[in-house]
Amino acid sequence: MDKYIGTVLGGRYEILEVLGVGGMAIVYKAYCRVLNRYVAIKMLKEEFVQDNEFRRRFYNESQAVAKLSHNNIVAIYDVVHSDGLDYIVMELIDGITLKEFLQKKGHLSWQETVFFAEQIARALEHAHSRGIIHQDIKPHNIMLLRDGTAKVTDFGIARLESNQETRVMQEAIGSVHYIAPEQAKGSPIDARVDIYSLGVVMYEMLTGKLPFEGDSAVAIVMQHINSVPLMPSEIVPGIPKGMDEIVMHAMSPNASKRYPTAQALYNDLERIKQNPNAVFTYTQHDTRGSGPMLDETRAISYQHGAKAEQPAPRRDERRASDRQDADGDYAPRRPRKKKQRSPVALAAAVVAVIAVVAIVAGVLLLSGGGSERVEVPSFIGQNIDDVLAAQETDYADFTLVEKAERVYDPDYNEGDIIDQDPESGRMVAVGTRIELTVCGPEEEQDQGYTLIDFSDMELDQVVRLLTQNGLENAYSTVEEASDTIDEGRVIRSEPGAGTTVTADDTITLYVSTGPEQTTVGVPDVRGMTLERARSMLESYGLSVGQVRNEENDQTAGQVFRQSVSPDTQVEAGTSVDLYVSTGPSQQEPTPGTSSETGGETGNETGGETGGETDPSGDSGASGSSTGTALVPVNLPDSSSCHVRIYLGTQLLYEHTFSPAGGQQNIEVTGPAGDQMLDIYIGSEKTSNIYTFN
Repeated sequence: MDKYIGTVLGGRYEILEVLGVGGMAIVYKAYCRVLNRYVAIKMLKEEFVQDNEFRRRFYNESQAVAKLSHNNIVAIYDVVHSDGLDYIVMELIDGITLKEFLQKKGHLSWQETVFFAEQIARALEHAHSRGIIHQDIKPHNIMLLRDGTAKVTDFGIARLESNQETRVMQEAIGSVHYIAPEQAKGSPIDARVDIYSLGVVMYEMLTGKLPFEGDSAVAIVMQHINSVPLMPSEIVPGIPKGMDEIVMHAMSPNASKRYPTAQALYNDLERIKQNPNAVFTYTQHDTRGSGPMLDETRAISYQHGAKAEQPAPRRDERRASDRQDADGDYAPRRPRKKKQRSPVALAAAVVAVIAVVAIVAGVLLLSGGGSERVEVPSFIGQNIDDVLAAQETDYADFTLVEKAERVYDPDYNEGDIIDQDPESGRMVAVGTRIELTVCGPEEEQDQGYTLIDFSDMELDQVVRLLTQNGLENAYSTVEEASDTIDEGRVIRSEPGAGTTVTADDTITLYVSTGPEQTTVGVPDVRGMTLERARSMLESYGLSVGQVRNEENDQTAGQVFRQSVSPDTQVEAGTSVDLYVSTGPSQQEPTPGTSSETGGETGNETGGETGGETDPSGDSGASGSSTGTALVPVNLPDSSSCHVRIYLGTQLLYEHTFSPAGGQQNIEVTGPAGDQMLDIYIGSEKTSNIYTFN
């Protein structure tokens, strides 16, 4: 039993069982005692723990990977480097690998392939945007949940190996089938290696087969570099032509002709999902595809004693020694079993063969063929079709390849070769690859870029996509408010999706500034009654804030001040505080005038002399008869409630009840007869007629 089963790491993670064993690490199921959840723990094997430099790189890189946060990437919770142990605590996935799923189903429909490939592409775009390259994308590292969610795992581990040059040999059983050519050569790499590997994964999902098979790791690697696989639709009929193009474009052996970003690949997957009849223009620009390009390159044979430059049989030329299986596919006959050797002798032989093959492969990669040297002829001015037709006869010593993009030259006819690399007269090894640049038609030189629907995409993402298609100086941005598109994202473009544009056109990107913030000018409500002032403010999209009643020379009941000055521009919905006059400062009543108001804070109905007119204008001259009325008021249940009673603009009663609640009968004094009173309970207004006796 594994020695860590039953132990508790860091006083927190209880190791329960082994989930899997890889070349570098062991994955355990564990229980987190702190957060009460199950997790997966990936722990370095003991042989790697002894290498301090490896441990340091593992720890630093793992911390970088831990910053990834995406629904399609297995989450990393913790990275631990203590007590002589290095391990990563990850999300525990309840599902199976894509490899296991393919083994059960054989192959997937093109719709299922798009469904999973889009999720993987989104995960890669997220990682690449943070400078992290996976370098080991394969079905074994893609987990499928029960709800169909795909999650990419093992991010960043492949790039941390201390001897990356030997990686092909170390992982020949698995990753070599998905490795990008530049990765296999040991050349500088970038995020496009992940796109190549995803292309191989899509090929396997569509067909149930790998594009390249071989008896050794080096043989498979050389096929990635030189050979041309069958189109997926040639293996499984019914796959859309556009899907063929997407897969083969992603698998282009030339990184510069591959999808530049995972987002660009995702965009094409979206197009084919929406329109199965969509076609692209990748086939004629890639070194893999239909047409004359299929026989441009020749696989190198690794059979003992065979010449390295011997061409591989074409698709329509199967050897008689091959046999046909039940599905109509051809497979080489299995070699007769040889006499068994001792384990030691067998191991020694394997090591020797690998060493020899590696040396031979290295020489072939560096020199482009065998030791025999031949002179490069001139192809300039010849027709490309004539040259390729003579490949197996006149030019058998070379591997002729038409460059991906044709270039118009007025001095040549369409289809003529206008440049070659290497140039004529040079001495090169037999089998050297010669790239031929062909003259194209003038009208097709700038086919342009067909705009996709940019709505709700990040501006940076759209700009990156336009730049990749040579339109970095062809766009401008305009800010526009939007209630549905978040700030910083594109609302639309002009021209719109489906329009083909060139660098000479102008593209306008409308970028959201978020919901529109409208402003209004504050009206002047001074001199108005409170009710009229409220109506005026609301008509402008504003609201009344606090209302304060203060003594003022303004007529009682009228607004004499507002918290925001008139004509000030404010956002809609702003509250404006109002100050309402309770009338001039009260003087001692003169004999013969009434001071009764019926409330604690009522104001007098007369002035300093008994002959003044009632401010309301309703009671006639001074000395008119007065009476009292009983006004029932229902107070809300609250800590306090402010009550005001008006006769016209005359404040008859004002009082704050604390605590409030229940019915109050308020006696007020006013002109005799039937009078219309306005009762304000807080900000709520009611009006009714009361009889003053």
